[in-house]
Amino acid sequence: MLSLASSLFSQAKNFASLKSSPVKLPLDKIVLISTLYVSQSIPVSFLKTGFQVFLKQQGIDYTKMTGILGLLLLPWTIKFLWAPLVDRYGNDGIGHRKSWIIPLQLLGAAVLVVCAFLPLESYLLQITLLFLFYSFICATQDMAVDGLAVLTLNKQEHGVGNGMQMGGYYLGELVGGALILVLFSMFGWTVSILALAGVFLLPLIPVFLHKEQKREIHAARPKNFLADNKGYLKQESNWWILLLFIYMGNQILARTLLPSILTEHGWSADDVGYTVGLWGNSASMVGAVLGGLLMNKLGRKNSLLYYGLLKIPAFLLILFLNQEGISIWCVRGIIMLNDFIAGMATVALFTVMMDKCRLDFPGTDFSIQQSFNSIGVLVFVILSGVLKKYAGLDNLIYTAVILGFISVWIVWRRLDLGDRRDT
Repeated sequence: MLSLASSLFSQAKNFASLKSSPVKLPLDKIVLISTLYVSQSIPVSFLKTGFQVFLKQQGIDYTKMTGILGLLLLPWTIKFLWAPLVDRYGNDGIGHRKSWIIPLQLLGAAVLVVCAFLPLESYLLQITLLFLFYSFICATQDMAVDGLAVLTLNKQEHGVGNGMQMGGYYLGELVGGALILVLFSMFGWTVSILALAGVFLLPLIPVFLHKEQKREIHAARPKNFLADNKGYLKQESNWWILLLFIYMGNQILARTLLPSILTEHGWSADDVGYTVGLWGNSASMVGAVLGGLLMNKLGRKNSLLYYGLLKIPAFLLILFLNQEGISIWCVRGIIMLNDFIAGMATVALFTVMMDKCRLDFPGTDFSIQQSFNSIGVLVFVILSGVLKKYAGLDNLIYTAVILGFISVWIVWRRLDLGDRRDT
């Protein structure tokens, strides 16, 4: 640990002297990427926050609740299985990835409209299955969106582009986790879900206006599309795969059950929505944009290292949520600090993921990496419920801290990114 501290101190002294030209994204790229991720994250955020609050109000215990949430995340975990199909097939006349995004936007909105007119209390199983199908639609659309982002942004734009991308994602989380909960409290299930469907359709305008570059295939493709996945795995290190699994997994472990914990302490749905959805996701959005702006100056590896270290003491602050009489602003401050750091860390991780994508297989390569990340999310979502029920909040947080130290060690000692400050 002393050598790590010495290394960090030396890098920090050199940080101020690093110079890199600021990267500016064209307005059309900002609008396209941001709106796609805003609309996609709003309903998913509602599933994680609003749906969780409803399940808690129905008396469903933590293990069953996290099992349901894990089921809804399943398509994101296994989407690499059909990712090569999205890269291989599409209408080049319309735009290869546009020909996937547009129909999936329409289909996703249609599923939400159906859910809106099913009474929540009476059709919980049917709504859960429809949300699972909706999650599959979003996961498939996400592959097309990620491929579009990789090909639209050059390498110098990856950091800033990911900042805008994740900023849009967290803005969607803010709306889905806070404003939709408020609508749910004021107007009920039908109006809130119809609002989700309406927002989900917003990106259709910039997608229609975007002129997608015609794809160029630089390598002969094997007949078996699953070989596209094997091609990426052959070139990647096992340490990077492990890091994808745990780097954000510790955040998920510490963060997933906060809405339920606050509800357990007597918080209303509105208070949970404002605190977790509005304040927390606002902090994540600011962190994501700032992390993207700092990426080229700080460097990929340094970003992963510094933000990974910052997460550890932030996790420990969550222990104070169990204290009697803690003020609402202290709770909000703890959640905002955790989410601010998580926003920066996510951008760092996703920027490296984008760097590692082959241009012939952008959606496939990004999806494989995101699937390993999602496997970690799925495992730690379920584990959070088990640890909270059988070991308590304290041991849950200590486990997240241990995983934090492991991920930092992997970045420091095992990850070679070539310090891509200028790429």
